[in-house]
Amino acid sequence: MEEVFRTALDKLKLLKDDTEIKIVEIDQKRLSESRKKFRDLLVANEQSSNDFLILNFTQGVLSDDGAGMMGHVAVVGAYDKSKRRVLILDPDCKWYEPYWSPEDKVFEAISDRRSDSKPSYIYFRQK
Repeated sequence: MEEVFRTALDKLKLLKDDTEIKIVEIDQKRLSESRKKFRDLLVANEQSSNDFLILNFTQGVLSDDGAGMMGHVAVVGAYDKSKRRVLILDPDCKWYEPYWSPEDKVFEAISDRRSDSKPSYIYFRQK
């Protein structure tokens, strides 16, 4: 899957040759470990301008909309470590604006299996 992203973004001239792309799937059998890994990445991401995260999540978990239990993607805009909140830059501007969500709720949304999407996030880093 990483190669699919690399090929698509290369064609759009959005990547440099040394860009690392990592799709991180949530391990349902090791949720505690996956949660820690996600938090560590949020902290590292906030401290660097050379990387970003795209979340693949069940939208209804964050919007509290039972009818919205479908797959969705959005970029992480920021992470507030002291308040443990994640700024979600939602691309669906018709219905949502950027919003802050508790880290635990975001992890719940990216690890949720009720939607049609695979629980995961994508990490891009310029080396």
